[in-house]
Amino acid sequence: MAAFAKVRALDYQKQAATASAQQQERLLFSNFQNAINQYKQELQEFNYYPQKAVPNARDIASAAQLGYRTGDLVTSNIFTLWKRLQTYNSTI
Repeated sequence: MAAFAKVRALDYQKQAATASAQQQERLLFSNFQNAINQYKQELQEFNYYPQKAVPNARDIASAAQLGYRTGDLVTSNIFTLWKRLQTYNSTI
């Protein structure tokens, strides 16, 4: 009888260890998926600057320079626009 009880106890321990290992596996997999998703999000944000923001800034600067050279933008207009932008930014 004692041997049977010992075998049964070992079986329960094995089941408990298996359940614990499976839970740890699920937790690790979930953490891994979260890390992958966070990496993808941060990579997108990182790539935005050289791929979108810098070219957009260059286009804006080029358009402003062209406007200034052709006389569409004069210093007083730029100053007025700058003040409006500052006012707008202070309300955000």
